[in-house]
Amino acid sequence: MKLRSPEGERGGHVPPIGTRAVLTVVYDRNDWRVMPEPEAYALDSAGNALRIVDLLRTRRSLTVTQVSQELGVGKSTAHRLLSTLVAEGFALRDPVRRRYHPGRALMETGLAALAPFTGDRRHAQPLGQLAEHTGGSAKVLVLDGPFARVIQIADSDPDRRVGGSLGQLLHAHTTAGGKMLLSGEDPATLRSRLGGQLTASTERTITDWDAFLMELARIRERGWASNAGEASNGVYGLAVPVQTESGQMVAALCVAMPTSNFPAEQELDLLRHMFAAAYALSQSDAIKES
Repeated sequence: MKLRSPEGERGGHVPPIGTRAVLTVVYDRNDWRVMPEPEAYALDSAGNALRIVDLLRTRRSLTVTQVSQELGVGKSTAHRLLSTLVAEGFALRDPVRRRYHPGRALMETGLAALAPFTGDRRHAQPLGQLAEHTGGSAKVLVLDGPFARVIQIADSDPDRRVGGSLGQLLHAHTTAGGKMLLSGEDPATLRSRLGGQLTASTERTITDWDAFLMELARIRERGWASNAGEASNGVYGLAVPVQTESGQMVAALCVAMPTSNFPAEQELDLLRHMFAAAYALSQSDAIKES
């Protein structure tokens, strides 16, 4: 640590304590202030941001308090670092539970730990075929806290993608895939996961708990889920489970298309194709071993 006086009367060296930054002590006889050198401050901030990215990769969700404790910084500094990551797309803030999750940019760079089958390129074939058959987008979703995350996607027309993009977090209770996955949880677990509140994405989003529990009961009974403009206006979605050989649901296979293009009279035929594609996905070694 360098000691510097504005009047040039004193100087010396004091070993730094508890910091990797180079500190300059600027003082006069009545005022002592410890200030980091600008270059060291920038490097330390970048290092802390990378440490948060690594924490998000391994823990999947964080609070400001947790980041503050892990980095040994004040809560205001932790909040500033997290806000920067949110602005750059590396983190996403859940306003209900006040937790931070891996953002789209982090997922797309491959730094986050996704479901075990995301790297299996054999999944591209059934997804692509399903997208071509429906004329929309086919996706694989997994639960990530109160969200459903898109971990695989195929489009009939990449320039006209419908619904979420790769790595995106969607409110689980608003999407067909998210509801499919949530249907396997008990009410207490659901309230804990969703923070006790069902936020509205559109005017069609189910926000009443009793109505939502009834919707999940219907999904369990029939074995598939639908979403008619609950996540995005003008978008219709269907979802079926992707299961292990033991029957454990590990993901949801979804299709999304503009509501105006959805052939209601062909819904059962579409579901037949979706269940076949979900079975194909479930036959990968990664799914069998999970």
